[in-house]
Amino acid sequence: MSNIVETAASVTPPAKAADLSSPRYNRVFIILLCLAGLFNFTDRNLFPVLAQSIKQDLRLSDLELGLLGGPSFAFVYALAGLPLARLADCRNRVRIIAVTTVIWSIFCTTCGLAQNFVQMLFARAGVGIGEAGFFPATTSLVGDQFPAERRASILSIIQLGSPASTIFCAILAATIGTIWGWRAALIAAGLPGILIGLAIWVMLKEPTRGALDGEATAKVDLPWRTAIAQLLRQPTFVRVTIAAALVTFCVNAIAVFYVSYFVRIHGWTLAQGGYAFGVIQCIAATVGLLAGGFGADWLARRDARWRCWLPAIGLLFATAAYITAFQQSQALVAAGFILIGGMCLFTFYTPSIAIVQDLADPRSRATAVAIFLLTGTLLGVGIGPVAAGFASDLFAQRHFDQGSFLALCPGGKALPGASDILSNACMRASAIGLTSALTISPIPLLLSSAIYVYASRTLKRDRGPID
Repeated sequence: MSNIVETAASVTPPAKAADLSSPRYNRVFIILLCLAGLFNFTDRNLFPVLAQSIKQDLRLSDLELGLLGGPSFAFVYALAGLPLARLADCRNRVRIIAVTTVIWSIFCTTCGLAQNFVQMLFARAGVGIGEAGFFPATTSLVGDQFPAERRASILSIIQLGSPASTIFCAILAATIGTIWGWRAALIAAGLPGILIGLAIWVMLKEPTRGALDGEATAKVDLPWRTAIAQLLRQPTFVRVTIAAALVTFCVNAIAVFYVSYFVRIHGWTLAQGGYAFGVIQCIAATVGLLAGGFGADWLARRDARWRCWLPAIGLLFATAAYITAFQQSQALVAAGFILIGGMCLFTFYTPSIAIVQDLADPRSRATAVAIFLLTGTLLGVGIGPVAAGFASDLFAQRHFDQGSFLALCPGGKALPGASDILSNACMRASAIGLTSALTISPIPLLLSSAIYVYASRTLKRDRGPID
């Protein structure tokens, strides 16, 4: 795959900045990357929406569900991320974005064909390979398309593909997923990305690296080791990366079991849970991303440290809201607190990415973002869902007095023909286990908030003349 991407990336020289500065081109640029981001996140977000159906159909435990939602994607994503980011720092980023978009879309359709845990594991890994090349190249491209004072705002707009994907996921789950099943929904989610990748290949151009920062010196590549060493020597970069990874841990621990929570605890149907997931996540992420991006840009004009302070404040409120949500007996009240928690939580993302872009050399922006995402992917996507799934199974076993919960309740339900006592015990233990696991999942956000405050102490020094 890397040979294909490298060959594609090596063609088409960078375009002059003047050729790419028109408002019309900027609109096309943002729209296409928004659409690519939409399907990028759809491939990720659709799995948790369909998780309960996949769990029952393939007879999986919550731990296995967590493995599919996390490590199967995350570890491959992390392994491919740095090499593809390095390629993006040296070659044509537009071509890399186009090719990787097509690759992950093909593997998403493959997920819909999986017949067991192992097949789904490999298909999810393929999605990770494709998606590994998208965001590092995209953020690097934004860094050379827009000046520093607009990057957080533009990134927040492009990231709207994330909340939009939740609505798309809800529609897929409630229509195609309900009528034709989860397999058809996954296949339908993957096919449009192929067309988006082709459109990016044809319509976008490669800008000159560093021109907007007065450092149009990208003709001389920055050695990989030098680039990484420069980043790791900056305390702000290390602290912001760790803080964001802890947030990602909590986000993914909750997201994979989000719909399952409403289905198991509050008795909602898959369609109801899917729509709730879509509406809440869409509103929460839209408000949080825009507030974080535009708010951080506005507040940073007074003091650059607001790029750290704003996420720190948001995460404190998010922790309280999430813990409160999972203690509610009324589904709509729980959904309301989850919405508040999401709006506060998502303020962290675009300020963090903007900090990473500002700290990086123009020739290593993709590498910087890849390291940032790699840490978050390994800790957040890789471990978060597994930790939540393990905790759910553990708490379920503690509240199950009929024997082995996993043996007697495959997929969280008793086998056909089981007694009413056993069936009810399985359902009760499954509900209590998941509620307990989700209640403790937001606690690491408190540590993340403290690290953001700590990072603000060195932000001005590390940003240097950009500030």
